[in-house]
Amino acid sequence: MATHTLTLRDGLKVGDTVARDVVLREVTAGDIFAATAAAERPVATPQGWQLLVSDQRLGVELLARQIARIGDRDGPLTVAELATLSGHDLGLLQRAASELDAAGAAALEATARGIGERGRGQGGDA
Repeated sequence: MATHTLTLRDGLKVGDTVARDVVLREVTAGDIFAATAAAERPVATPQGWQLLVSDQRLGVELLARQIARIGDRDGPLTVAELATLSGHDLGLLQRAASELDAAGAAALEATARGIGERGRGQGGDA
């Protein structure tokens, strides 16, 4: 599983210390399932009650789960802990998570391309 390490400017207060070193990890299917469930809210609509997923809440829930370690503390963080970070540090985490997601997507695309090419003859006939 790919990871990305970064240092926060302001950090997160953990006990008596301020943790600044963060390790992010790739999102797993389990993270997506749990974050989606946490981001669901019942909403009254003209058609009756429906469960809607907040895209913003989903993103925050996923980011909290991507934190594998901060300082000496193992992740994930809670959304409440994530909310105590400075705006600057939240931006750093978001950019790092986006880079990690992009790298994962590129690897997935390369794998799909490789699978598509497997078994093709040198002459190009499938």
